[in-house]
Amino acid sequence: MVALALGLTTCLNAPVAAEPQLKKAAPVQAMPINRWPDEQFENWYFNQVGSAKAARQRYDSSLTLHLEAIDRICRLTDEQKKKLELVGRGDIKRVYDNFEKAKFRFNSTRKRCSKAERDHARNPADANERRPIR
Repeated sequence: MVALALGLTTCLNAPVAAEPQLKKAAPVQAMPINRWPDEQFENWYFNQVGSAKAARQRYDSSLTLHLEAIDRICRLTDEQKKKLELVGRGDIKRVYDNFEKAKFRFNSTRKRCSKAERDHARNPADANERRPIR
């Protein structure tokens, strides 16, 4: 019994190991927001020519060359030439309308991503929460 009492007092008097200290979490830094100018998007869209202006010049000269070649072969009337030119201009306009739509979608997506990045920087704890897809 004495040995048991001595063993207990030894255990109780033994130095307690220091509790491990928890490391403080490093402050969350905001991620850099990527910014792309419109010129960069033009370069991506018109990758062979480089810019919307250069592509317009190329399309216009190509249309003129094709119209002249068709006229040489088929001997078009002035009315037929005008109709073909109108069709060609419509095609070029459609390319630029699609470009404008794509640029608008790109910019609106970029704005939504930037907003999400700013929100995450303000409250990073919410980043791991699941949110419903809209």
